[in-house]
Amino acid sequence: MKYYSDDHLNIVDLKITDLPQVLNLKPADWGDILPAFKFYLQTEYCISLIALINNKIVGTGTIIFHSNVAWLAHIMVHSEYRNQGIGAKITKSLIDLGLTKVSTIVLLATDLGKPVYSSLGFQYIEEYLFFNNTSISFELSDKIIPYSDNHKQSILHLDEMITGEKRKVFLDSHLNKSFIINNEDGLAGIYYSGFGEGLILANDLNVGIELLKFRLLDGKPMALPSSNILAIEFLTKNGVTINKAKTVYRMVYGRPIDWKPNQIFGRFGGNLG
Repeated sequence: MKYYSDDHLNIVDLKITDLPQVLNLKPADWGDILPAFKFYLQTEYCISLIALINNKIVGTGTIIFHSNVAWLAHIMVHSEYRNQGIGAKITKSLIDLGLTKVSTIVLLATDLGKPVYSSLGFQYIEEYLFFNNTSISFELSDKIIPYSDNHKQSILHLDEMITGEKRKVFLDSHLNKSFIINNEDGLAGIYYSGFGEGLILANDLNVGIELLKFRLLDGKPMALPSSNILAIEFLTKNGVTINKAKTVYRMVYGRPIDWKPNQIFGRFGGNLG
């Protein structure tokens, strides 16, 4: 399908055969993007676009749909073709797609992309802080248990309460690799260990910290919303340093969603928050 066309540029659907060119668009400071694009191509609620000039792929972008929210992800333009409005045209095509199904579109912007998204109507919401890869071994709580199916409805409720997103279809594929903590009131926190960087959600600070201790065994990259001050203090007091060279900005287009960043102890990645 063609989403945009002029004498210079065409924006169409991504195909598997396009992947070698798309991987060459990756900025130097981004991690491996191939797993994300495999996920997009295999998932019916994701749509990835490419921008073509003379049949050369010069940009890409993806939209991921949940029931009430869409995320924009991996919007990239080849370094030789920046500052020509290509990123804005890709983003506008994705916005138009998103508004056919939802009234809220969210993304995480780099310093490079933030002005582009602002010019298209995205509003700044929150900054994420990045932490340098550190593997630390703590004594772990015996309250941490693996996911089982009887936890599913409680997890979906907790996830929506904290993120403001209805994303059952997405979560269904990843719950079986998760870990949880219950307290006297029921489910108190979840660590989605099987997808991306490993998001942690908790409605109790102590529960969030206990799951964060488990997460730190991985030594994987980590980013937290800047509003979660107590989690950030825990990390820095235990020797995990902030990567001051890297920051991203949560931005929203359309209807704001009610989310609770102080109950978020990580993220999936740049594509899903």
